[in-house]
Amino acid sequence: MYNLKKVCFIFLFALYGTIACAQVTLMPRVGGSMTRPVSNYTDDFYVSEELNFSWGAGFSAGMDILIPISGGFSVQPGIGIARKTGKVFYKGVSRSYTHTHDIKGSGFFIEPSALLRFDLDADQRNSSLYFVAGPTLSIIAGGSVDDNYLMVTNRSNQIVFSENKSALKITGLESQEIVQPLGLSGIVGIGYRLSLGGIAAFADVRYQHGLMSYVNGKYFQQQDGWDFQPTLRKNTLALNFGIALPLGK
Repeated sequence: MYNLKKVCFIFLFALYGTIACAQVTLMPRVGGSMTRPVSNYTDDFYVSEELNFSWGAGFSAGMDILIPISGGFSVQPGIGIARKTGKVFYKGVSRSYTHTHDIKGSGFFIEPSALLRFDLDADQRNSSLYFVAGPTLSIIAGGSVDDNYLMVTNRSNQIVFSENKSALKITGLESQEIVQPLGLSGIVGIGYRLSLGGIAAFADVRYQHGLMSYVNGKYFQQQDGWDFQPTLRKNTLALNFGIALPLGK
């Protein structure tokens, strides 16, 4: 089992050690985001299937540490919290019935990252365009899912079964029966640093591409002969704003 407190403690301890031993820049940030889930949910039961995903709005806040290496190259570890939402519509048509799911989900994530950064102007006192890229972890801290399930007949469109499941809880590391609470993503981004004398303001756009599924595929295998392995990843486009506070000379 993943230990959320242990992961966060180790990461924060490493950041503290870095700050104490190197000339760094603190970069608190806040931002908004749009997230779109991606899945391969399919099986052999239906004659035809339709799967549509919608972008959902969210927000984030965090702290990055900029550590110069050489020239314009730096490493930029950080940690943030993010709220992400998403919406999925699914329609499966069998010989006798049409099944639809209208699913809305939201969750809070803790996201430690380790980015590489390149500034076109290496002097942090000047304004400059910069680029970032690297991995990040997305740890589910909690969330909920609303699933509006509807089954109708093909012939007369009469409702046979209808159920609305509201606020199904996702409690993060305790939900491993179905949910895989730890995901890996890759980040690429571009930003601009605006010099304001002793400090700087910055804004950047980051695209976060999910590389791991949040669904535990083992849970869905070999159940009454119905064997399928769905995946669920999240892709996020985020806009961040913040200030850069140099420490030391």
